[in-house]
Formats: sequence, structure tokens, C-alpha cells
Amino acid sequence: MHQGSQSIWQKWGGSFEGILLFMFGCYMVGLVQGGDYWLLLNPKFKWLTGSAGYVLLLIGLVATFYPNPPKVSRSICFVVLFAIVSLVHSPDNPLFAGSSLSEVDLPLGKSSAAVELPSRVIKDEREYIRINLGELYDICEAGTAEQLQQRYLVRGMLQRNDKIAPLGQFLILRGAVSCCLADAVAVGFRFNSGHVAEYTDGQWLNLYISLDDLSSPAESLEYLGLKGIFYTNINQQYLLKVEHVEKQSPPKIPAMFEFRNKEPYAY
Repeated sequence: MHQGSQSIWQKWGGSFEGILLFMFGCYMVGLVQGGDYWLLLNPKFKWLTGSAGYVLLLIGLVATFYPNPPKVSRSICFVVLFAIVSLVHSPDNPLFAGSSLSEVDLPLGKSSAAVELPSRVIKDEREYIRINLGELYDICEAGTAEQLQQRYLVRGMLQRNDKIAPLGQFLILRGAVSCCLADAVAVGFRFNSGHVAEYTDGQWLNLYISLDDLSSPAESLEYLGLKGIFYTNINQQYLLKVEHVEKQSPPKIPAMFEFRNKEPYAY
């Protein structure tokens, strides 16, 4: 490095690193307050991301006005991280444009649980329990006899599959996320209904259902049913016996982040 440039770097490089740290803190706090957080991480981690962001804001301010000797390698790492963040939030990134998990925007300052719906709903004089597809999947795997005999209201995205279309069956799918989008799984069931032909793939539906035991193991459905999700898990034990179908607008957070083992279910 040229002597003059080296002198400038030694004088201002530490403050430059402090400014970068402060900007990272701004990004993390803004991410928590904005509508994109759930596309990257489970909203239950917002408190951790926000806390870390405020810590970086403080450290960045101190490092800007009371800088340590700079290191070129450290500054390069900060710049590279900034470039990665910019690419992640680029409009060309399919995660933020065209993904089945990003069809709507939600200011995550408002919790998805802010509006609690009644646990049960009456339809045609029958009582149905609101439940999400992941919770229903768990019941099918390890539920009690009483749980398996209940009627449920589920919601998800309609998908067709050539392997089951001749049987008059369809798929209902919804993304499930434990930590971040990288571990997302599209959880789904087969269902039979003569009332969905008018709907296109990707349409959100409410299904009022009971569980019908499959007499023989279903054929494996290797089917990537949702954009942005790389694995699909279709229940092989039960068919959803549909009693009523409703067109549904996408929920404010399409993915499932919470799973409960008793009422009221996360739905």
C-alpha cells in the first residue's frame, strides 16, 4: 500500500470498520421490524436478532469514534458480508420474488398470533377443529384414537399430481419451517374432492375434512410442490375425506412455524 494511502488507512480505517458494524446493526434491527424476516428465519428468533442488532449499533458507534487499529482482512470480510446481504435482498432473488412462501408481505412487528381464531368452527351443523397440516400430520403419526376420529379444518395450497389424478385425488400442501428457509419442508396430504376442478394449482383452500385410513401404503410421491422448498413430505397413512371446500386467501404468513399437540392448535 502507498505510504500516503497507508497513513490515511491507519487514521480512518478503524472508523470505517465501526461504520460498517453500525450499518450491520441497522440492517438487523430493520430486518426485525420489516416484513422479510420470516423469509429468512423463524419469527421466534426475532428477539435474538434484534438484541444482536442493538449490540452492534452500540459497538459500531464506539468503534467509529474510538477506533482500534484497522486490519485490511477484517474490513474485506465486512465488505463481503455487505455484498452478500445486498444479493439476498436483490429483487432478482427468487426467495423474494415468485416463491410460494413470499406471496404476501407482513410487518412482523405484528405477531402472526395477534389474532386468535376460535379453536372450533361449525359448518353445516358439524363441528371442525382448526389445525395446520403439520399438526395434523403429527396426529396421523402418533395421535390418539379420539384425535383420529375428529373432524378438522385445514388450509393449504392445491397441487395436482399425475400419479394420483386418475384416482380423483389432489394434494394440499403447506411449507413448514423449523429454523430457516433452508430446512423448509412442504407438508401435505392427498384428498379426494369433486369440487376443486375449477381451481388452479397454487390456489389456497380451506378443507373441512375427516381422516380416512388408506387400506394400502400409498405410492411414494416425489414431488416438489412448492417453489422455494426443496423437499415434500406427503402423509402415506391417511387420505383427507373432504366434506366442504372453500377458496381461501393466503394467510399473512403462508409458512407454518409453530406446531402444538393440543387445542388451540396453531392453525
